[in-house]
Amino acid sequence: MKTKVIAAIIKKLPSLLGFLFRKYILKRPSKEVTIDSINNFVAAIENKVEADPWLEEQVQLRISLVFDKSPACIESGRCVNCGCDIPDKFYEPKGCDYGCYGDLPERSQKPSEK
Repeated sequence: MKTKVIAAIIKKLPSLLGFLFRKYILKRPSKEVTIDSINNFVAAIENKVEADPWLEEQVQLRISLVFDKSPACIESGRCVNCGCDIPDKFYEPKGCDYGCYGDLPERSQKPSEK
């Protein structure tokens, strides 16, 4: 399974390089690049590769929340605040920094406890 994750990370390198180019070369405002944001990026790729029905339900919930709160993100395919790719951003364990959705709940929580 790790081979699939590594292949997915390599596939996402152009997106990551584009993000870094926009942030540091073009000086466009975007999310800060930290160890935590890199860990979230890698976790999102792992989650997407290893997605199960529970996670897909969480992603669909996040999509509907963003569609209600910030439809421009869905329409543009990228978060209008931080520049992250949509829907990849929805697979991150961490919630939206701009309040559209929270962190992924623990798998043991029932849907009513989200």
